[in-house]
Amino acid sequence: MDDEVLKQKYMQYRYLQEQIEELQKHLERVKEQEGQYLSTVAAIEDLKNIEAGAEMQVPIANGIFVKGTIMNPQELLVNVGAGVVCSKSLQETSALLTRQNSSIKEVEDQLMAQYTAVAKKMELLETELSKVVE
Repeated sequence: MDDEVLKQKYMQYRYLQEQIEELQKHLERVKEQEGQYLSTVAAIEDLKNIEAGAEMQVPIANGIFVKGTIMNPQELLVNVGAGVVCSKSLQETSALLTRQNSSIKEVEDQLMAQYTAVAKKMELLETELSKVVE
């Protein structure tokens, strides 16, 4: 293998490394979203056992809360996009979250497939480059 081909293969390998790093970052963000989904579902489950008039701490910023009273624990105000907030029942909100999580899972599956494909390409290049070095 001449130097120019070797250089191209090395550059291709570096490009694939960068792709892998980007895919890892995307996968981490997807995992964070899944974690948020799970904690939101748990919070909605907790609301099923809370009575109207119960006091709670309402977060207004990270680590900053205000005391509040729950007026109707069976009704949630949900941001549906573009600053529009709608009233939804616990069941409707759970269904919405389940649909959103399904979309997140699809994205995760696509990212994993891309990650696997890039990793295989890298493995082939590693094999080619190691033969040249030997």
